[in-house]
Amino acid sequence: MNYRFVLSMLLLLFATMPYAVKAEVLPYAQFEQDSLDVLDQNFTPDKDGNIYYLRDGISFTITPEWQILDNHQVAKNTYYFSMGTKNELSTALITVVWLDYHMNLDVTLDSHKRHMIDSEKYKYAKVQFSETAYTTFLGRKSRECHYNVISKVGAVNGKIIVFNAGIKTISIFYQSGLGDKQVNDLSFRDFMLSFGVKED
Repeated sequence: MNYRFVLSMLLLLFATMPYAVKAEVLPYAQFEQDSLDVLDQNFTPDKDGNIYYLRDGISFTITPEWQILDNHQVAKNTYYFSMGTKNELSTALITVVWLDYHMNLDVTLDSHKRHMIDSEKYKYAKVQFSETAYTTFLGRKSRECHYNVISKVGAVNGKIIVFNAGIKTISIFYQSGLGDKQVNDLSFRDFMLSFGVKED
């Protein structure tokens, strides 16, 4: 398999996401039957309105203020999940993409940044990235960078975190508008605390 081609396709998919306008929410009833089956397998609700997500060894908790935007397999061993806040005025998004093969973290992060800059969605916006930070997540070496997007419809702050877990290469994207960033940052912190990976 041409892993670089698969990675490029996956990153291009992320780069086409809206940066200041939330994507249309896809409730269970609007998914096709195949997707419904996947949803049943991947999501477990509890009595408090939280949803526990588990797929391909990746797990986390979706709290009631968030709703599912997308959840599908992009290609063989390549997965994509996205959710946004229920507040109609919010631009907060969390996206998780992962590949079931080991990729260099610096190459992966640089590819994310390059595809964001080249994307049509960012064509008329100013995108600025911070220097790459060498951090740890879940006890594993990771790379992290922050970004700002300035466009006619407003400003968005975000971050990208990439790390390896076993054979997996995992990327977590988070972005928020400035008006409700403090609230969204707290929600993202809770999401990260709930995140888990079962190594193959």
